[in-house]
Amino acid sequence: MKSLCRVLFLFSIVFAASFSACSDSKSDSDQGIKQLRKAAEQGHADAQYFLGHCYHNGKGVEQDDVKAAEWWRKAADQGFELAKEYLEKLEN
Repeated sequence: MKSLCRVLFLFSIVFAASFSACSDSKSDSDQGIKQLRKAAEQGHADAQYFLGHCYHNGKGVEQDDVKAAEWWRKAADQGFELAKEYLEKLEN
């Protein structure tokens, strides 16, 4: 039960951060990216996936497909299937 609560808590942080990161508001976006990056750097595949999307779409960060691929690769290496799909699309 404790691990389920932790997973749900983490998911809620990543989910909220990903929406904040892609916000049109500069302050919301900066805070969201900061939270999303922290979770991604801690090895959370879902955060790595969403951060890759932010880089790919230039939402909250400067558009950079190289960085998008780096984050998607980290998520894909952990078995995150959507990250694998986006990597394949990016590489083709």
